[in-house]
Amino acid sequence: MLKADAEVLVNTVNCVGFMGKGIGLEVKKAYVLELLSSVHWLAVHASPPAEDKHEAVEGIAAWNDIKRQMFRPEHIRLARDRLAAGGWLWE
Repeated sequence: MLKADAEVLVNTVNCVGFMGKGIGLEVKKAYVLELLSSVHWLAVHASPPAEDKHEAVEGIAAWNDIKRQMFRPEHIRLARDRLAAGGWLWE
């Protein structure tokens, strides 16, 4: 649904606020994947690499307006912690 080639998509709204099914879950997965991959890229491939959580937050903010507005600093810090805990960063 997120990749549909349509002018208008209609979906019922989850009024409970739990993103555990349907489009809510798909949006949540896409957000998390984009966040983790962006933070990983900054830590591993950027020149110079983002070496800590503070630099990751700064790097996302400098990347572009969309990423700066979409990703909250606390989410960026949590993503970096998770990547480090999982051994995905070469520190």
